[in-house]
Amino acid sequence: MQPHQRLPKTPSPGAGLSQLKAGEEVGRISKTRFPLRILMADDTLAVRDVVSSILDRRGHQGDFVNNGRDAVERCRTRLYDGILMDVQMPEMNGLEATEGIRALPMGNRFAIVGVTAYALRDIRKRCLEAGMDAIVRKPIVIRDLLQTLEDAVFQCRHQNTGVRQDSEIEEMERPTDSALPEMVGSQVLNLTAARRRLGNDESLLQDLARFFLEDAPALVDRLNSSLAENNLNEAARSAHSLKGIASNFDALAVVKVAQVIEDAASQGNPGPIPSLVPELERETDRALKALKREVLGE
Repeated sequence: MQPHQRLPKTPSPGAGLSQLKAGEEVGRISKTRFPLRILMADDTLAVRDVVSSILDRRGHQGDFVNNGRDAVERCRTRLYDGILMDVQMPEMNGLEATEGIRALPMGNRFAIVGVTAYALRDIRKRCLEAGMDAIVRKPIVIRDLLQTLEDAVFQCRHQNTGVRQDSEIEEMERPTDSALPEMVGSQVLNLTAARRRLGNDESLLQDLARFFLEDAPALVDRLNSSLAENNLNEAARSAHSLKGIASNFDALAVVKVAQVIEDAASQGNPGPIPSLVPELERETDRALKALKREVLGE
């Protein structure tokens, strides 16, 4: 295990990223001079895999857990520079986990960045009250993720040395509307948008496509099993996870149907779900075939 890295007071570790223009390839981002030890808590394997790849390319060391309770337990015995905390997770969500970490003896030493598919205007106040330092949205944009994470770590270090005075979450130039753009014609995916979010890194896009091909069918199967067992909580989580990984490619038909199923299951209203599952299966299959054809060349 590598020793815990301490940041110098200047410059910000994210300074190198700030020189990049939107759309420039992530391959042009050099390895950071200030490698960080990062913990990520997210219950979706595909998200953890792609973030692991991003952190590795930047030169950071990543540890991963799949729920908030495990994140709190890790922080009892290990000191991280920063934490990427999914807001919605089973067992203990990201807000509860953040509160639990802040209550630890060294809890204020962690920079915590929330990761959410919610509209920021809806979740910002709750994240601030729980003790988060910043927020990034799903689907993940490489440049935003690294810039926000590294700046949060830098600010946290300054706060702990008495330099930083405020504890406000800074306003970010991000969309505040959760509505996704409408599909154009029969478009199944929007790979232009996906590539832009990934900094035009084709190998990372291919990795993300392979993760989707592996995880999406399993999530649909888990959704069906949960419904057969009348486990609406698990059904909602499966739909939520499928929605999240589909949004990486703007597979909007999958996202929209999964959202309706998630909402119905979360509200304890299974009535409309059986009629929606065949549509979800059909649209997921279309997305799978499109990714194989347009990204993987199969």
